[in-house]
Amino acid sequence: MGRRKKIIVRIVCILLAAAGLLSGVIIGSGGSGSGGSLYIIPIRGVIDWGAAGFVNRALREAARANARAVIVEIDTPGGRLDAVIDISARMLASPVPVISFVTREATSAGVLITISARKGVVMAPGSTIGAAEPRPLDEKVLSYWKSRLRAAAEATGRDPRLVEAMADARIEIEGVVERGRILSLTAEEAVDLKLADHLLATREAVLRLYDLEQYQVVVIYPAFFEHVASWVTHPTISALLFSFGSLAITTAIMTGSWAITAPIGAVALLLFFGGHLFAGLVGWEILLLIIASIALLIAELFVPGGILGVLGTSGIIASIIMAAPSPGYGAIYLGAGFVVSVIGAIVAVKVMGRGSRLFGRFVLQHEESVDSGYTAVPERSDLVGMIGRVITPLRPAGTAEFGDSRVDVVTDGEFIDKGTEIEVRKVEGTRVIVRRVRQKD
Repeated sequence: MGRRKKIIVRIVCILLAAAGLLSGVIIGSGGSGSGGSLYIIPIRGVIDWGAAGFVNRALREAARANARAVIVEIDTPGGRLDAVIDISARMLASPVPVISFVTREATSAGVLITISARKGVVMAPGSTIGAAEPRPLDEKVLSYWKSRLRAAAEATGRDPRLVEAMADARIEIEGVVERGRILSLTAEEAVDLKLADHLLATREAVLRLYDLEQYQVVVIYPAFFEHVASWVTHPTISALLFSFGSLAITTAIMTGSWAITAPIGAVALLLFFGGHLFAGLVGWEILLLIIASIALLIAELFVPGGILGVLGTSGIIASIIMAAPSPGYGAIYLGAGFVVSVIGAIVAVKVMGRGSRLFGRFVLQHEESVDSGYTAVPERSDLVGMIGRVITPLRPAGTAEFGDSRVDVVTDGEFIDKGTEIEVRKVEGTRVIVRRVRQKD
C-alpha cells in the first residue's frame, strides 16, 4: 500500500505541475509591441477551436500592447460555425481597429470573419468570397447562421442581403444572383457591390492605404499548444482521448497497476482538458475541477464509503459537459468513455491485470510440491452458503472473513463496503463469488 500511495502522490504532483506550466504559458504570453505596433493575424486553412483560441489570444495581445491596428489575413475554406462565430464576436468587440485582408479565399464560414472587421475589408486580385451555406443544412441552423451574418454586416456597414444570399439559395437579388443559386463573388465583384472596400495585392499596399507604414509590424503565429488544441478539440479525437483516459484510470483501479496505467490516464485527460483550455472552450476552474475530481476518486480507495467516489464522478461528468463545445458533444464524450471503461474493466480484470496483486485474486494460484512440481490450490466448495464479513472493500475483489479464516473473494461486479455481511453464492475453481446479505423485512 505504501508503494501505491507514493505513485498516487506522484500522479497528483504531475497534474499540479502540468497545470502550473500551462498557467505560466498562458499568463506569460504577452505582446512584444507597444503603442506604435501593428499586429498581423494570419488565418489559414480550416477553422476549428484551436484557430479560435489563437485569434482570441492574438487580439488580447494587441489590446494589451495598445496596438494601432490589427490586420487579419484570411485564406480559408471555412470550418466550424461555432468557432467562427466566436472569432467574429471577438473581432467586433476588439478595442483595436481591425482590418480584414482576403489574400486568396474567404468561403463558407470565412465570410463571417471577413465582414466582422470594423476598420475595413480588403481583397487581393483573384481572391473570392461567398458560398457560405451551412452544414448540416436544416432550417434551424440556416436561420441562426443567417442572423449572425446579418448582424455582423449591419455592425460593419455591409449589405445584409448580400451575405444572406451567400448562405441561402432561396434569396434572389436582381442583377446579382438568381433564386436557387448560392452567391459567390470575385474580389472585383465584391468591391463593386461594396461588400469589400478596396482591391490591393500586398500587405504593404494595405499598410500604405491605411497610413500604417511607420509602425512596427508584429506577426502573431499559432503557438505549439494551439496547434495541439486544434488537434485535440476535433470531436473524434476528443472522444478517443477521454475514452482512453477513462479506460486507463479504470484499469488502474481494477488491477492495481498504478505505476503505468494511472499516469497514462492522467496525461490523456490532461491533454483533453488542456486542449479545450487553450482553445478557449473552458477556463482554469474546469481544469482545477477535473484535478480535484481525480483526487477524490483516488481518495475513495483509501477512505471507503462511496461519498468521495460519487463526488469525484459527479465532478468529472460536470467537467466534461462544461468543456464540450455543446451538451450534445458532452453526451457523446461521456457515452464513449462509459462504454470503453466498462469494456476495459472486464478486459483488465480477466486479462490485463496478470501479475498485479488485485488480479491475483481472480486467477488460479499455485503452490510448489516436492513430488509433482506445481499443483492447484484446493477448491473451496465448502464455503458455499457461508456468511462472512468484508474486511477490505470489494471493488469488486477483496478480502472477507469467514469464522477464523480470511478468504480472497469477488462479487459479480457489485461494490461492497468494509464491514458488510456477505454470503458465498458459488465457487468456481479458486474464485469465491459472494453477494451482499439481504436484510429480511
